[in-house]
Amino acid sequence: MKSKNKTHITLILMALLTVLLAFRPAGNCSISGKVTDENEEGIPVANVVVMQNGKSVGGGTTDFDGSYCISNLAAGTYDMEVIYIGYDKQEVKKVLVTDGKPTLVD
Repeated sequence: MKSKNKTHITLILMALLTVLLAFRPAGNCSISGKVTDENEEGIPVANVVVMQNGKSVGGGTTDFDGSYCISNLAAGTYDMEVIYIGYDKQEVKKVLVTDGKPTLVD
């Protein structure tokens, strides 16, 4: 029963993140990019998590074509995780964010 509740909570959180991202302002991305599969097709509704020193500091969900935009990150070095059901978790280490310049991570 606990597993079923966790699944429901995860689905609700993913839906909420999708709605929030749909209304995000264009531009002003600290980190942006596109999550794709092995055929270079965009993966919609993948979770993108930004971490610093092992703690989550931001994140979002990809849109219908796999694009994402993470805003409001201070300059610094971050690690990223991309999570999507049916795929292995992908990690990108040491992503450098600078003030006033968006960082592209595909």
